[in-house]
Amino acid sequence: MIPKLAKKTAHFFAENHFIREEEQEVYAYGVELLFSAVTNFALALVIGLVMHTLLPCAVFLAVFAVLRRNTGGYHAKTHFGCNAVLAVVLIAFSFLCRFLPDAGKLIAAITVLLLSPVPVALLAPAEHPNKPLEPELRTKLHRNACIILAACAAVMLPLFRLSPDVAFWGAGGMSAAVISMVTETFLQRKKR
Repeated sequence: MIPKLAKKTAHFFAENHFIREEEQEVYAYGVELLFSAVTNFALALVIGLVMHTLLPCAVFLAVFAVLRRNTGGYHAKTHFGCNAVLAVVLIAFSFLCRFLPDAGKLIAAITVLLLSPVPVALLAPAEHPNKPLEPELRTKLHRNACIILAACAAVMLPLFRLSPDVAFWGAGGMSAAVISMVTETFLQRKKR
């Protein structure tokens, strides 16, 4: 549905001389990415509001997005698949936020903080066949992923004492990014 709507939008732009006819495909792709991002944002907003976890979801997604940009990770085959994965992950995270006892949140956050550096150091960034990485970019993304993970850890350490909930929210985003990276790496190795 999103690709079709994006093509229609780009066609409308071309017909009304906002863009040149030969640029239509490029604009359609850009509009598709925009619609996908807006859909994901709206989905996250609705889940956060319905589950009363808007702030936890915002922290989760902020940490996830910053880390995932450098670690790479799982790509669903369709926008619907991407939306479905996001919805399941956010609903599961929201349930944990609401119903996991504080001691469980603390243990989970500390576990994520201790275990996340290993797969990031060994696997980041996960490469996707549609977007192969040049060695220089691979090195830069690996370094960035390690630095961002260390920065997240540095912020989370005092939060364990000051606000264990916020540490848990950040750890949730961190674990989702790492799991996404490991999943994509596994899937690509399985295809070889």
